[in-house]
Formats: sequence, C-alpha cells, structure tokens
Amino acid sequence: MNIYKKVFILISILLLIPLLFTNVIQNQYLANLSFKLIQMENYPFVGSYIPFYLFWGSILVIIFLIILFCFILLYPRNKTEVYFSKSKGSLSIKKNAVEQFVSTILTQEPWLKNPKVSVTMKKKKIKIFISCNCSNINSNLVDKTSELSHRIRQEFSTFLGIDDPKQVSVEIKQVSNKKASNPRVI
Repeated sequence: MNIYKKVFILISILLLIPLLFTNVIQNQYLANLSFKLIQMENYPFVGSYIPFYLFWGSILVIIFLIILFCFILLYPRNKTEVYFSKSKGSLSIKKNAVEQFVSTILTQEPWLKNPKVSVTMKKKKIKIFISCNCSNINSNLVDKTSELSHRIRQEFSTFLGIDDPKQVSVEIKQVSNKKASNPRVI
C-alpha cells in the first residue's frame, strides 16, 4: 500500500474514533447495557476539551467528506476503449490492440528481452508502460530507450493518424542491463 494512502487512512481513523466514541457515550441510554460509561465531561485531562474537539473535528470531517465526494465524482475512469473522431470518420481503439501493436514493435528490437506492455486509457489519452530486461549492449542504454520511446510514439501516431503528441505517452521502466545468470552446477 502506498505511504500516502496509509497516512490518509490513519489520519481518518484518528479523527473518526473520538467522534464515534463520544456519540456512543451520549447515546448509551438507547441500548440496555449492563454497565454505564461515564459522561464525556467527567473524563480526566480531556473532559473540558471534548466539546471543542467535537465541534472542530465534526467540521473537519464534513469538509473532508465533501472533498472526498467531489474527488470520487470527478475522478477519471480507466477505459478499455478510446474513440478518436475526425471529419472523415471515427475510430475506436481497444486496450488489447494497443498492447499487441507495441509488443510487435518491441519484438523487432534484439536488445530487449522479456518485454511486458501495460496500457492505461483515459478519455482521449493513451499511456503505454513497458518493462523489460536488456541484453548486454555496448551503446548508451538511455539513448536506446529514448529512441525506442520516440519510435513507438511515431509509429502509433502514423498508424492511427493522431496528430497531438500529448495523446500518446510511452514510459520504459525497470530496464536492467544484467547478464543472464547461468547455474554453475550441471
């Protein structure tokens, strides 16, 4: 789990537990419990601060829930198909087609071993992620990967007729220049 998600969840829990606990104490008369909890104001060290915390904590939780609601409502969805339309017609591209198209380009490169392609699609944007291992090459690996990224973007735009370079992005990650480890014992 991402560190930001963990911090976000922990802060949410720390804000919500006291609010829910005070709600339980205030409404304990509704349940016929065999024990009684003391009133919130009678707790040592925190009893006098609880009303302030309840007020400001409730306001923070309300603001947090409104922001969360807007975020969930407006969050862009991943799609499995993207539509491009021009004056001559429209074209729909599926995620599997993009993955196969990029995989065929990658098989032409002899220095790439075990390429894996993953694609995320937004409304009119395609992001291509490539992870692979590299065989031992003498030339600069950074130049090779940037050249490959440019070539994939170029062939993709030529094949589909996409003029805007912002619509297609290519990232090559986890490129390693390790030799294959052969076992010593036969």
